[in-house]
Amino acid sequence: MPIHDWTLVRANRFHHFHQDWTVEIARSLNRGLLPDGYLAMAERITGGPEADVVTLSLPVKPGTLGPAGIAIADARRTCAT
Repeated sequence: MPIHDWTLVRANRFHHFHQDWTVEIARSLNRGLLPDGYLAMAERITGGPEADVVTLSLPVKPGTLGPAGIAIADARRTCAT
């Protein structure tokens, strides 16, 4: 997919676009693209490579079934957030 050449744009304009883009990706995921029990957040520090958007699993309430239907691999948590 072609994308604009951001090397020709001032850094503050690219940063604004990048922030808006990552937040919209998280919003789209949270509008029903993720299975129950998962939440997408932008700008979370998880250790390892820096991700723009991450999905986090929510605690499962006792007596309920966990998420099902879509396979999602949980990343090993390496630092407190």
